[in-house]
Amino acid sequence: MKKLKPNQKRLLLSLLVLALTVGGVYAYSVWQLTGLNTSYYFDETPDNLIASFHTGKDNSMCPIGGNTVYFDLGSRHSLINRSSLRRMEEQGFPVKTSRVLMWTTDEDGRFMLFTQKVKTDLSIPNPKAPDSLVTIHDVELLVVDDDKPNTFGMDMMRQLVIERLWPEQIVNIYKEVPEGYHKVIDVDVHDSHFGNYIGSTGRASVKLTVNDDQPRDYYFDTGGNMIDVEVVQPLEQMHMATTAVVVDSLTGLHVQRQCRVAFGDRLRYSSVVYCDTLHTDEYSVNPFKLFDQDFLLDLPGRRLMIHKTRQ
Repeated sequence: MKKLKPNQKRLLLSLLVLALTVGGVYAYSVWQLTGLNTSYYFDETPDNLIASFHTGKDNSMCPIGGNTVYFDLGSRHSLINRSSLRRMEEQGFPVKTSRVLMWTTDEDGRFMLFTQKVKTDLSIPNPKAPDSLVTIHDVELLVVDDDKPNTFGMDMMRQLVIERLWPEQIVNIYKEVPEGYHKVIDVDVHDSHFGNYIGSTGRASVKLTVNDDQPRDYYFDTGGNMIDVEVVQPLEQMHMATTAVVVDSLTGLHVQRQCRVAFGDRLRYSSVVYCDTLHTDEYSVNPFKLFDQDFLLDLPGRRLMIHKTRQ
C-alpha cells in the first residue's frame, strides 16, 4: 500500500473534520426541527371545539393582537416576523427568545438558515364566547424578516383536526373528529425534516387523478401564492390537458378552466394552473378551493372526510 505523504495526511484529516462538522450541524438542525411545537397546548374548553377562524378570501386570520397570521398547510414551520414580535412584546406577551441553527425552508419552500426562535403564549378568540380568549401555550415560532408573513404551519397543524365549513368560510379546530363525518380518501403526512432532500417536512398530500393521468401525490398548500388557485401542475404537463388552456389576463399563468379531478370515489371539475414559478410543489392542491363543500382533515388520523348530511 502506498504510504501517504504528510501533506496528504493533513488534507485527509481536514476533509474528515469538515465532514464531521457539517454532519454534526446537520444532525443538530434535524434534532431541533424535530422538537418544534411538540409540547404546545390549548386552554381547556368545555367541548371538543377549541378554536374557530374566519378564513375569508385570503385564508388568513388575526388571532394575535391585530397581527395577521396565515393558516398555511404548505408551510413546514410556524413563523413570526420581527415587527410582529416587537408588537407582541410591547403588548406584554410572555416571549422567550433563544438562538438556534436550523437549515430548512421558509413559507415559500426556499431553503434558508434560521438563527432565532421564540416560545410564547398566543391568544385567539374563544369560539363559544366571542368576548373572551383561548390561550395557546408554549407555541414555538421561527423568526423571519418583516417582508415575510406570520404563519401557522404544519408543525402545529399536523397535530390537529381541521374542519372547513364552505358557505361560512370558517375553519374550526378540534381535539378529536366531530360526529357526522366519513372518510373519503387517505391523507399522507410525511415525517422527514429537510424538504425534498429527505421527503417533505410534515407536509400532507392526497392522491388525485387529474386529466385522466395516473394518480399522483398533490401536496396541500393554502399559502399566499395559492389564494385563488385550486390545483397546480408543472408547465411540462400542459400537453396532458383535455380541455382548452388559456392565459389568464391578470396573472399571465396558463389555466385550464374545466378539468376532471378524481379523489377517492368522487369526481369534480376544477381549474388547473400550469406553472413553475409559484414557489410551491410541482403538484399542489388548495383544499379550501378544490373541495367546495364542508370537509374535515383529520391529520393525526391521516384522512380527509366529508360530512354525511352536508354534501
